[in-house]
Amino acid sequence: MGGGDGGDPATVMVFNPLAQPRREVITIQVPVCAVSVSDLQGQPVQSQVTMVYGINDGEAPYYDYMLAFEAALPPLGFATFRLDPAVDGQCNGGDLQGNATDSFMRHQVAYPQLPDNEEEEAQLEDALRRRDELGLPAGDLMGWERLMRQTKAEWPRSTEEAPPPVVLENAFLRVYVDPAQGLQAIYDKQDATNYTLTHELYEYPTANCGAAGPAYVFCPTGAARPVLGNGSATAATVALGPVMHEVRISITSQHKTRFRLMQTDDPLLGRRLEVGHRIGVLEPWTEVSSRFTSPQLKNGRLYSEDNAYEVIRHNRTGGAATDFYPSQASVFLRDDSAPTALQLSLALDRSKGVANPTDGCLEVMHHRRGGAYDGTGGTVVLDDTDRIFTETFLSIGKAQSSNALRATMKLRLNNPLVLGFTTAALKSTPEAMMTAGFAESLNLQAVRATALEGDTVLVRLQHMFSAGEDPVMSQPVKLSLLKLFPALMGKLSVEERSLNGLVPRSELEQSRERFPAHPSPLSELPEAVEDSPGALVVNPFELRTFVFF
Repeated sequence: MGGGDGGDPATVMVFNPLAQPRREVITIQVPVCAVSVSDLQGQPVQSQVTMVYGINDGEAPYYDYMLAFEAALPPLGFATFRLDPAVDGQCNGGDLQGNATDSFMRHQVAYPQLPDNEEEEAQLEDALRRRDELGLPAGDLMGWERLMRQTKAEWPRSTEEAPPPVVLENAFLRVYVDPAQGLQAIYDKQDATNYTLTHELYEYPTANCGAAGPAYVFCPTGAARPVLGNGSATAATVALGPVMHEVRISITSQHKTRFRLMQTDDPLLGRRLEVGHRIGVLEPWTEVSSRFTSPQLKNGRLYSEDNAYEVIRHNRTGGAATDFYPSQASVFLRDDSAPTALQLSLALDRSKGVANPTDGCLEVMHHRRGGAYDGTGGTVVLDDTDRIFTETFLSIGKAQSSNALRATMKLRLNNPLVLGFTTAALKSTPEAMMTAGFAESLNLQAVRATALEGDTVLVRLQHMFSAGEDPVMSQPVKLSLLKLFPALMGKLSVEERSLNGLVPRSELEQSRERFPAHPSPLSELPEAVEDSPGALVVNPFELRTFVFF
């Protein structure tokens, strides 16, 4: 921090790139264990430093401590905070709240509780025997790990009791995690309903099967197999602090999974479960995925997403290679057979393959590896040996609430807060680009506000819900562009343009081929600026572009 040795204060300015107000928990890797956070007025902010070096995310700058605190930001606006490290090395003894706002947490071991050294030695001896029988080279580390995992999976199960579940809890949810197996259930306090929901990592054996190459073709050569098999995770740790509850599970030495639940009174933040994955190096011709399974959605239908906007419903065909579909920013499983429709929603941090392989199961592909180029043929296959970190936000419950949260989760996950750091003590924060009156329009998003040549500014608005998708969020949004963007009040004119911002809409409508379903050519065009400052209505699923000059 500051000068890099952990002893200097630092200022962090946070920018919200969304045209919606938001509260988020900011996480920052720090090199020291004791850090206090204050706002621009010097008022202390509740914070938590967690020691995570046991099972980490594997991301730069690879510090051992994670600072977390909640921030409220206006739409397209800023917030500024001061970070002050304590350099005496005192961290309250660990797991003790230092004062009303600062705390330090150690990740405590949740599994294995009492390792059986004799059993581990016996498993090691058996694995060494198998290695000699198979002729496995001594330097084949991935082969050894696979053999050790198989040995543990086939080992007679211990009669000892399973470790107690870890409970992550806030004002909205209670999440049950088996430290040896993973996610087990989520209890929704508002609905007083417990949803059985498990998570497992799966691996597919694949092959090169198409001219397009394995980067674009999924050709499994066998059924998916759970990474854990019949065994248990190698380790799990937990930290329950005042800002967030977190459990980290080492599935294997290569693959790690973490579950986070934020401590907040904001339902848009507290009703989502954050699931992060550190996927390690895969064996050649392998793909790894997550499977989220709930028996309460056994009749659920899969909905993928095109262009991070339009949802597409799919029927299961029964073939693994044909049942995966690309989805950009979110995916969900919806069951309309129950008296109250239920939905499992996932926000995705990148485009992924998604599937509904079995009843009540939502599968998301994370990573894939082909094989090394053998020097023949015209296609170079994808031999990706990278380690990646990927994250999903999860919500399960009544379809209406879960789907509304899906729209918010995908926007926030794919438009993270932007952090800037300085050692200077700032005295002010830049003004927000939008009016605070936009705070209630959570179904509308300003997807772009860009300065063009000279003083010309392009603004693009997008309604996030289709007609009939939600009884509340699917309503048209009435607004005034110039009141929405007070910084543009000095502009003389506003004109609606085509999506690319080049052709006036009035000109485009005159040459457009019309169909009976289309509205009248000039419906809902903004009125003259001098009569009503940019007044208009954005209807469900509309994407509209305006230029101010």
